Amino acid sequence: MSALPLWWRLRSRREQRLLLALAAVALPVLLWLLVLRPIEAARTAAEADLATATSDLASIRALAPAFSAPRTAGGALLPRVEAGLAAAGLTATSLDSTGNGRVTLRLAAARAQVLLRLVAGFEAEGLLVTSLSTSRNEDTSVSAVLTLAEPGA
Repeated sequence: MSALPLWWRLRSRREQRLLLALAAVALPVLLWLLVLRPIEAARTAAEADLATATSDLASIRALAPAFSAPRTAGGALLPRVEAGLAAAGLTATSLDSTGNGRVTLRLAAARAQVLLRLVAGFEAEGLLVTSLSTSRNEDTSVSAVLTLAEPGA
């Protein structure tokens, strides 16, 4: 540490003034580059993260009522299934609500193409076909048992 005061004394008055002026300019610049800019960058990133999180929270709050509403056992699902069957011109031999937003339907006889159109129609309406079992009848028709569910059920 004694080398620094000795080095300073060996400088001329003019060199000392120039070094002091350099320090007066360099220290604020270094403070700005090494301290203030990183703090400003972190603050800007935090503001962007906050905006994203606020937007996500608003989206989640908008969706929350759909997930917290109590489900009735096939309440809205049964009419949709019945309407799909009527549109396809089919009659179910049984149509049972199994609870938890699921419905099981049995068809005694249907043409395979009509059955597949019915399944595609249910899926197009947003219903999930959770199981499908078919067997060939003696004529050209098939019998089927389908279990349908609402998404999230």
